[in-house]
Amino acid sequence: MGWRRGSTAVRGWAGVRFAAAVVAVVMAAGCGNGAVGVEYGPYSTQRIAGDYDAPSSLARGVLAESLRLGEHLAYPGEVDSTLRVGRGGGVIVDIDGVNDMLSGAQQRALSGFAINGGFGAIAADREYRANQAERMLSMVLLAFPDEQTANSAAAAMARADFDQAAAENAPLSIPGYPAALAHWRPGVPTIGSWLVVKSVVIRVFAQLTEANPDLLTAAVANAYQRQAPALDGFAPTTRDQLPKLALDPNGELTRLVGTADPTPNNMTFAVYSTHAFAVLVPDPIGSLAAFTKQGVSTIAVADNKFLYRAKNAEAARALMTYLLETPSTISYTPISGVAGIDGIRCGQATQPNPTEMKPYRFRCFVTRGASVARVASNQDTDVRWLAAAQYAVMGDE
Repeated sequence: MGWRRGSTAVRGWAGVRFAAAVVAVVMAAGCGNGAVGVEYGPYSTQRIAGDYDAPSSLARGVLAESLRLGEHLAYPGEVDSTLRVGRGGGVIVDIDGVNDMLSGAQQRALSGFAINGGFGAIAADREYRANQAERMLSMVLLAFPDEQTANSAAAAMARADFDQAAAENAPLSIPGYPAALAHWRPGVPTIGSWLVVKSVVIRVFAQLTEANPDLLTAAVANAYQRQAPALDGFAPTTRDQLPKLALDPNGELTRLVGTADPTPNNMTFAVYSTHAFAVLVPDPIGSLAAFTKQGVSTIAVADNKFLYRAKNAEAARALMTYLLETPSTISYTPISGVAGIDGIRCGQATQPNPTEMKPYRFRCFVTRGASVARVASNQDTDVRWLAAAQYAVMGDE
């Protein structure tokens, strides 16, 4: 299953720099859950310390709040069923402000605002082809400390975006949403709009194949009809409580092999709900349906590793089969797993993945108990070491 990130670019996971490849036979007595005779190379089978949520941290709180917000994002494909191709998205805010999915002018307009969290998604009706007309929808949620701040921020974004081409742009009204701000450039089949729901700003950018203002405003109205009610269940965290917000209250990240500094980061050290995670793969709606079927509750991410928590061991085995068999951008040729461990299936990519900035050549899926892990490397021996260590770390459910 591929991973997509960003407004138009697709970025792969930041990789880990592996230690020098030295074969080491690690005995169970000396290394946590390790098994006698299994090779782990440079990897430890001891779980990492789970203290990353202990200190107060505004940066971690903004990340955690962004991921919570992502649980309430309406998928573009839910707004318009023709928009089945995910173009990425995810967490778009850090402690310094918005860093993705908004124009530079809008980002600069927000520079003076405290932003508690942000999450977005983009989808289109086809794979990207240069100079080809397409339908596309970009949805962004930005959480602010209060409704007054949210209204000021929405007005600032709309004004900055309008002023980029003030002589050509024209305001529009959105049917059913008189408080929404919106404008377009006559003759261009796109529209930008901003609506405040309590302390959250919904930003919608829609592109159609026809420069028709009635169709464009209807597209935005449909987006608001889907998104506004989805925010009913979102209970915002107050600004003063953000530093205390936990990223991983259930300790899922401790069940992934430690390979780097455990600093909270949306790409390299985080825990996603299935709804938020599915935004980041090419088929969000289909992926979420599969996760729901197997009772997946969370997906933990650490560098080149994923951990899916299913409802039970049977569901975990079914999920691994789904992950192995689901078509992706590239195909994999099965290779041998780890001798003596049945719950590991490995493969070699038939070609580099063009949708990832740093594609990996080898991957292994590991199932143990109610969890499935996916690990990756550019060396076949290394990926087996990593898979074996991952299996050990997943013990003691």
